[in-house]
Amino acid sequence: MKRSHVFLSLAVGLILVCTCIGKMYPQTKGIVLRYKGNVGDVMRYKSWFRMRTLGLSDDNPKLRMTFNYEAIHSHRIVSLSPDGVLEIEATRESGKVQRDGREEDLSSKPYKRIVRMNDRGKVIEEKVIEGEEREDESKFADPVVLMDEIHTRAVQNITFPENEVTKGTEWTTTLTERIADASVNVTIKSKVIDITEVDGHKCAVVDSEISAPVDLSLKIGDMEIELNGEFKSWATLYFDYENGIEVLSEDQLRLVVDQTASAGGKSFRLKFKVAANAKTVLLSYSKATK
Repeated sequence: MKRSHVFLSLAVGLILVCTCIGKMYPQTKGIVLRYKGNVGDVMRYKSWFRMRTLGLSDDNPKLRMTFNYEAIHSHRIVSLSPDGVLEIEATRESGKVQRDGREEDLSSKPYKRIVRMNDRGKVIEEKVIEGEEREDESKFADPVVLMDEIHTRAVQNITFPENEVTKGTEWTTTLTERIADASVNVTIKSKVIDITEVDGHKCAVVDSEISAPVDLSLKIGDMEIELNGEFKSWATLYFDYENGIEVLSEDQLRLVVDQTASAGGKSFRLKFKVAANAKTVLLSYSKATK
C-alpha cells in the first residue's frame, strides 16, 4: 500500500529487521509499475520512525527533543474499481512511542484509516475512521507536525509514469498544497535507480527527492506565528512490480525553519532544526482465497 502519514505509520528505530537484497536482474525490456491486488489481500508491515529536534534562541538554552515510534500495521484491500482505484483499510495492530526517554504503549489506542488511491500511486482520499487526529490548523505551528504534513502530501503524489520504465527512467512532479491557508510549492524528482530482488520479490527501486520552501502565517488566539525555512526529504521505495505491492521503504526528512511568535507588542524567535529517518518493511503478504 502507498506509504501514508509518515508520522503515524512509518518509523526507524533501534531494532533491526533483516532484509536480504539479492542479485540484480539484467533488464531487456521495460516494466510497468502499478499497484494491484484483489479484495481481501492483506499486507502486514513493520515501521520505525526516529526524530530529533533542536530549537535555538538568543535568550534561552537549546531546546532538544527526541521521538521514536515503532508499530506493526496491516493493509487490507476492501474494494477495487474497474478503473484501478484501490480502497485500503489500514489498521495499527500494535505500537509504542518514546518521547525523550519516556515510553508509551499504544496497544490500547486503536488507529484505523481508509485510503483510496489509483493504481499509479496517487492518493485520492484518506480519512481516519478510528483514533484521534487533530484537525485545527494551529497544529502546524509545531515544526515536527509541519514537516510530517509536507512529506506525507508529497509521498501521496509520487505517481508512477503511465508508460513502461527501465533503470534510469526519470520524471518530475510539481504540486501546490494548501497548508494552514498558505500555498506550499512542492517539487518531486523521481528516478528508477535499480531493478533487483528483495526477499524473493522482484523490485524496481525508485528514489525520490522532495523539496519545498516554507512560508506560513498562523494565528493562535492573540498570537501570530510566522514560519520561514526549507524542507527536504529523500524517499527510496522497493516496489514489487509483479504483485504490485511495496516491499521496503526508507525515508530521510530534514526541516530548517525560523519561527517568530508575536503578541501584545512583543515577539519571540526560535530556529528549529528537525531531522527524521523512517523505515517500513513487509512482514507478510496474504492473497485472498478465491
